[in-house]
Amino acid sequence: MLKNHYNDGLKKHNDLSWLYYENDKFIVKPLLTKEEFHAETQAQHNCVERIYMERVFNGVTHIVVVRKKDQPDTSLITCEVSNDRNIIQYLKAWNNRCHEQDECDFQEEYATYLKSTFTE
Repeated sequence: MLKNHYNDGLKKHNDLSWLYYENDKFIVKPLLTKEEFHAETQAQHNCVERIYMERVFNGVTHIVVVRKKDQPDTSLITCEVSNDRNIIQYLKAWNNRCHEQDECDFQEEYATYLKSTFTE
């Protein structure tokens, strides 16, 4: 019961239409369950489950993942997005910054998209 309640809270604050995005190479989707946060932490060797899951549950921030479109189940980038739709963090495994040009270009594209959906 507690797990379902927690997952409901994660979905409430992170399953927002403006967080989803895709282009011809990449897709972005929010993490919606404790299990998804755990899997991302394990794959990326980061603190997203330990620190950021609670923040998402409380509506303080949002966590999305970036995947290659042809490998949607393979962890690539973990991204934190603020409530005012700015990218706060965009990191690969072990909290490394992206160095691949197409991944860096996608960060800019996603940031532009997020800002285009923001209204005060």
